[in-house]
Amino acid sequence: MSQRALVAKHNVQYWTLQQRLNGTLVRTGSHVKQQMLNKEQADVLKGKVFDLVGQTPGDSWVRRFLRVCPDVLTGKAYGLDPKCAESFRKDIVYDYFDKLEVIVAKHNIKQHNFYNFDEKGLQLGGGRKNINIQYIFPRGSVNHYVLKSDSLLLITIIEAASANGDAVPPGFILPAGDIEDFMDIPGVGW
Repeated sequence: MSQRALVAKHNVQYWTLQQRLNGTLVRTGSHVKQQMLNKEQADVLKGKVFDLVGQTPGDSWVRRFLRVCPDVLTGKAYGLDPKCAESFRKDIVYDYFDKLEVIVAKHNIKQHNFYNFDEKGLQLGGGRKNINIQYIFPRGSVNHYVLKSDSLLLITIIEAASANGDAVPPGFILPAGDIEDFMDIPGVGW
């Protein structure tokens, strides 16, 4: 049977049939790894919402829900690499500062030897900053993160200052490859 005959018999779009024959998954199947809830969790959540309101929620339900629940808000989430999220736990942070306190006391490190480092990343190339996806967060929460991993090229600028105000000249971390020599440019090179 030809593809056109299959399209007519099953009442589907020709392009849809062509995509399935080429192995392209349906949209929900191709984004399974990106979903926050698996199918069972989503079904449980939908069931609880249905039990609460007695009807299937529509688009306006979300708007009304947010209006009557002032402790919940929507907003854009910041991307957080899964590797960073793995080590950013309360017990790990406390352990770090406990170890730091022991080292400072053991070696009698003075406050003027403490430096605060800051970095600023400049993105090379495109990106997906303008995706208008809204997430729901508890009001008052400052942790608006969603795990995502991007392979982008960055130029990182690092600066440091000591506790007594002495500044270290900024450092630049550039992607691997050839770069133009900027050392002789007044005010830029050292």
